[in-house]
Amino acid sequence: LICAFDKRKVATDTLSQYEQTYNQAQAFWEVGTKTKVDVLFAQTNMEDARAELISANNNVDIAYSRLNNAIGLPFSDPYTIDTSLKYEPVNISMKEAVEIANESRPDLKGVMLNVDEANQMVKLAWKSWFPSLEFQANYARGGIDSFTDREWWNYGGFLSFPTVNPIQTGVRIKEAKAAYKQMQFDTKAQINDIYYEIQSVYTRLKDAKARIPVMKTAMEKAQENYDITSGRYKVGYGDVIELKDAQVALANAKLNYFRTINEYNSARANLEKSIGQTLKSETSEEVENFQEL
Repeated sequence: LICAFDKRKVATDTLSQYEQTYNQAQAFWEVGTKTKVDVLFAQTNMEDARAELISANNNVDIAYSRLNNAIGLPFSDPYTIDTSLKYEPVNISMKEAVEIANESRPDLKGVMLNVDEANQMVKLAWKSWFPSLEFQANYARGGIDSFTDREWWNYGGFLSFPTVNPIQTGVRIKEAKAAYKQMQFDTKAQINDIYYEIQSVYTRLKDAKARIPVMKTAMEKAQENYDITSGRYKVGYGDVIELKDAQVALANAKLNYFRTINEYNSARANLEKSIGQTLKSETSEEVENFQEL
């Protein structure tokens, strides 16, 4: 849904720029400084941008429908969401992410307990071969009157030898060992899958974080180029095709910047889900610089 809003914002800005270009081209043509070709070219771009905005609005409606369906309210009343573009960097290493997951994810702890349980079953099967040591104590008191009351104590220990079926007991031990080894393999595979999930999300987070300042610089340069080109066209220099190229470059740069931040935020959310803990954002000047477009 956030991506749909970002694309609609870019489409709205682009249409506004093309409308301005069309009005300028029309004014230049009326005074004879530009040809009718400029007017027609600018009008074509403006109508194309209007069509893009219509599609962007429809995509927002579709995104709302998908969200409503995901939350189980397909016919929900209209509502608004926070669509502000935020970039809150986090500083975490892969090792720290794995350590947090080991402490926070219950499924990781659960598979470890399953291995311990299977190991205990092996030990229990082996115990059926050996006798058990038991202790017993008794106490009694009695007599015909208070002068003849007596106390009796008896206690002792003994070994209890089980009735062992060697074949049956051996089979139980083998089964327990096999179950233990299988549990070890299954647990290792589950742990590897979890660690792979964390590593994959962490890599995407790191990649998006590195690209954000690059995309921001590209957007700023595209904006600067558009401002220069637009300024030249306003005073009668340059041509409408050069201005169109600057407008397209600026729109693409904005979309790339928005997309990269959304990829970062998505990767961060997935990483927090993978490790089972919310990450604390950095509190630095960098956050303030990238917080809003």
